[in-house]
Amino acid sequence: MFQNLLNWLDEGLPDDPLLIARVRLQHLSSLMMLLGGVVYTGVVLNTGDAWIAALLVPTMLTGTASLFLFTRRGQHETGGKLTSWTLLLFVTLCVLARGGMDSNSAVWFLVVPTQAFMAVGFQHGARVTMATFLAQGGLWLLERMAGDAFPMGLSAQLKLAMELVDYPLVTGMLALAFVVYGDIWRTVIRRLETEVIERQRAENEAKAAAQARYTFLATMSHEIRTPLNGVLGLTEVLLQTPLDEEQDELARTVRSSGKLLRTLLDDVLDFSKIDSGHMSLMYEPLSPRRLCGELVQLWQGPASESGLDLRLEMDPQVPEWVLGDTTRLGQILGNLLSNAIKFTAKGSVLIRGERVQQTLVLSVQDTGIGMPAEALERVFDAFQQADGTTTRSFGGTGLGLAISRRLAQLMGGDLRAESVQGRGSTFTLTLPLRPTSAPSVLPENAPESDNLQGLRVLVAEDNKVNQLVVRRLLEREGVEVVVAEDGAEAVAIWQRNQPDLLLMDCQMPKMDGFEATRMIRSLGGTLPILALTANSMPGDRANCIQAGMNDHVSKPIDPDTLLAAMRSHLPKRRIA
Repeated sequence: MFQNLLNWLDEGLPDDPLLIARVRLQHLSSLMMLLGGVVYTGVVLNTGDAWIAALLVPTMLTGTASLFLFTRRGQHETGGKLTSWTLLLFVTLCVLARGGMDSNSAVWFLVVPTQAFMAVGFQHGARVTMATFLAQGGLWLLERMAGDAFPMGLSAQLKLAMELVDYPLVTGMLALAFVVYGDIWRTVIRRLETEVIERQRAENEAKAAAQARYTFLATMSHEIRTPLNGVLGLTEVLLQTPLDEEQDELARTVRSSGKLLRTLLDDVLDFSKIDSGHMSLMYEPLSPRRLCGELVQLWQGPASESGLDLRLEMDPQVPEWVLGDTTRLGQILGNLLSNAIKFTAKGSVLIRGERVQQTLVLSVQDTGIGMPAEALERVFDAFQQADGTTTRSFGGTGLGLAISRRLAQLMGGDLRAESVQGRGSTFTLTLPLRPTSAPSVLPENAPESDNLQGLRVLVAEDNKVNQLVVRRLLEREGVEVVVAEDGAEAVAIWQRNQPDLLLMDCQMPKMDGFEATRMIRSLGGTLPILALTANSMPGDRANCIQAGMNDHVSKPIDPDTLLAAMRSHLPKRRIA
């Protein structure tokens, strides 16, 4: 019945454990007041103090009835405050009826502030505590002024009876208060445990989904890169043959479309790497001036074709060498330059570098079409551009800026945009400035006179199209090419012919490239072995190096990248 009453009173309460505990404590206080009030009313009537009984009865009835009324109306704090003040008045009257502070009824004063703190809150509890001290002091002074217990003493039997009432009631009240809170906090703990378990399960499911997505993309990347390597590689070979004007235009269009597809594939993979937490950064000394200068030189051709003035301004305060990831920083700035040139019909594109305290600030400013203010943040969302017409007019997936900002944040910085529609845009990259000393060996571009003529290169590749692509690209450079169909054949040919360099595919029948490399190294082979593979996910390069390879070149093959990698791993004496 008591539980049913509490449940009835709790109807409509919000799902807040602390509020439920406070309201239940308010109800328990009122019920305890009713129970104690009945006993004390009987005592004071027995002693002839009807005037105190006349105060006790309306106090406890009014307080309890008002509390239930406020609770049902949802005014829980008001009801709790009313309960606390009513309880203080009730206890003061009971102590007055029992003979003052010398009686055991004074123990009730312990209940009042406890109830106020737990049933309402800190501020109200502090006020009630001060009022309790004042009530106790007033009763103590009244006793001293009267010179004896007041209003009149109790018989020995009544004193014993009241002691049997006071202490159990006070103990029970305090115990119930802590039991109510204990029960509520057990509920809170169980709920938190459930939420933690559900959150962990959701996180595990999200990680599993991200890993499945990552695995799917890795597989699709490998399968797409293999035929794409044939398209781009053979188109590159085709462009080196005599073609009439129309054939040359068609071949260049095919190459351009293939490169666009490769860029799209790289963007999707980069986005997946970041999304799944597989993206890692490689910090090394880099020169902001040199990097920006190389990018300006790289994009000078497309800018000139569009009639744009591409310039670089570098503040002298920028350190010559800083720690950073050259590849990823170049990727960010390359994306910004590509967009600036694409969206600028006339005028200029400026890349500026400056030092602001301990921050490296690199910005790309253009005089292009610009963007409205509401589109400035949207362009950094995945698969988003300023609006639908931008995509239709200029193409693109909208991944470049999303990847660039996430890379910047991985580096501890950020990427922001400012723009005025019709007057151009400025994208600003801020990164922590980490000055460092120059590397022991400065990176240098291979001289254009370096060539590979006369080298013997073993190509381990099972795909016929890829064999043809690599053979044609290398033979055009005067390289003698020998092809192996699998890893086992590559080991056998290496033992017989002792080539100068080995280009090793990773996934082959009979024996894969990793096992073949380990076998060659175990047999004393020291020739450069370069992975030439469609495996381009995070960790693939590290796996190749761990197996004993010297470098990693991904498919589709970029001829300049492949030739540069070959030159960098061959002694100068082996280059004609």
